[in-house]
Amino acid sequence: MRFKRSEEPLAEAIALSEQRAFTELEQSGFIHRFELCFDLACKFIEHYCHHQEPQVSIQGRRDAFRYVFKYGLIDDVQLWMDMMKSRQHTVHSYNKNTADEITLEVIQRY
Repeated sequence: MRFKRSEEPLAEAIALSEQRAFTELEQSGFIHRFELCFDLACKFIEHYCHHQEPQVSIQGRRDAFRYVFKYGLIDDVQLWMDMMKSRQHTVHSYNKNTADEITLEVIQRY
């Protein structure tokens, strides 16, 4: 439920981006929404892994992505690795070029 509530404003922002360019403030909010959605999705995946097989040692998000890919929960593990990389770069979204790259990746790929 929390994920659905966080995903809807991101989808609305993507729709807005198809009509016009984001202002700097809108872009900042868009990146924040991506961070929130990605973090919630990762928490779900990590909980899913531990719930399915508590004895399996999941050491971070990469392991969790590989685990759920193996069991068909996600289709493209590399896409999730790329999202993780984009998420890591959001701390530098004060840089206009970085913010533009992240925004474009989220809109076009994720």
